Amino acid sequence: MVDVGNVLYRIEFQRTRTALQNLPGYNGREILFGVDDQDPLFIAADRGDVSVEAFRRGLRDQFGFSATDAELDRAWCAILMEPFAHAYQVELDLHLMYPKARMVLVSNISELHHRQAASFFEQGWRSNQLYLSYLMRHRKPDPESFLHVCSTEGVAPEQCILFDDS
Repeated sequence: MVDVGNVLYRIEFQRTRTALQNLPGYNGREILFGVDDQDPLFIAADRGDVSVEAFRRGLRDQFGFSATDAELDRAWCAILMEPFAHAYQVELDLHLMYPKARMVLVSNISELHHRQAASFFEQGWRSNQLYLSYLMRHRKPDPESFLHVCSTEGVAPEQCILFDDS
């Protein structure tokens, strides 16, 4: 299992916090968005518990935004920088080191983030499977997310290696 955010694809949480704070109508409520602490709405988006439309409504309700959908989407996706220069080489190196292993990508990612970064997943990755939190309805580091991947892949957890930034 290879994590995507800050392992293969550079992300920066502060960019989204700043972009959201600069949207029209922002009411000054603290925006918790980081590795260790996130607003429940953001977690719900990552887990696919809310639709894109419900997520936008939730942003407006909680933070007072009067921004358009496109402005909200841009601010939410500001976290996404670009793939690291080594991203595609990592896959080749792992295939050389573990030629018989099945490699899968795992990411905490909302539907909007996935839409924004879709080209990354479509270019050059030969990974056997892609596990996105909003589709599998589980989010790392919840044990259920890893157990879901292991179960779906038909392997015991002790037979897996996870490459992750945290």
